[in-house]
Amino acid sequence: MQPTNLNFPTEERDLAYLAGLIDGEGCLYLPKNGNPLLAISNTNKVMIDWLGQIGGYVATVRRTNGQSHWKPAWIWQVHGQANLAALLQRVLPYLKAKETEATAVLERIWERQHA
Repeated sequence: MQPTNLNFPTEERDLAYLAGLIDGEGCLYLPKNGNPLLAISNTNKVMIDWLGQIGGYVATVRRTNGQSHWKPAWIWQVHGQANLAALLQRVLPYLKAKETEATAVLERIWERQHA
């Protein structure tokens, strides 16, 4: 597996916070073909900027349905099997709602690496 290019939090409280964001706001994609990814979108730019310090990809989400009262939103994504596996391994002990999904993603990555 390739080395990761993410800058992981080292403090337990930050790992727990990251796991909470994944549990509450995150979406783990596990396509049948293609690479899995993690995405978190939110209107809180401070939170997304904190995630951006870890690495990954940050972008502004454009709303197209014409709701002028909606706040701007941002999305943070982690792509790549090495990055995603390293991230999930660090936060897995703190995950609650997404523990099963994260375990399935890690198993899929392991299967692909050892096929």
